[in-house]
Amino acid sequence: MSRWGKSGTNAARWHACLEALACELDAATDLINYRRRRDAVRTWSIPPDDWQELATGFRHRQTWHGRANTRWGDHKRQVASVLVWARVTQGEHRFAPLVLHDQQAPGRSNLAQLVGLAIRQSRTGRPGHHYAALMTALDAYADQLAARIDAG
Repeated sequence: MSRWGKSGTNAARWHACLEALACELDAATDLINYRRRRDAVRTWSIPPDDWQELATGFRHRQTWHGRANTRWGDHKRQVASVLVWARVTQGEHRFAPLVLHDQQAPGRSNLAQLVGLAIRQSRTGRPGHHYAALMTALDAYADQLAARIDAG
């Protein structure tokens, strides 16, 4: 017999813990409405003006070699938009609306793979690599966006 089947004691403890958790959640006043966040960013991407401002800030901090080898165009803006979406919604980047749309578009760009690559490169910690700093800036941007959504 399994350890769960020996008696009703474990089941009773499990139900008591579940009830305590439900009560704690009912009493909480600071819960995040992730559905509202997902609805708010369903058709969203980083506005081009905001992207231009972010990219300009990074260009000034990059070395000449980094500036020459980093493209800050619309494709990277889409990747950044997915990263912001994932942080705001706490969702998996593969389910971002931009990624899902890209998967069904003719001549798709494999946006999900590009986002995954950006995530991996942001974690390498290599000096001079722009993705770690970009991710920090995008996290701050996402937190501001989430606060605006949460405020209504």
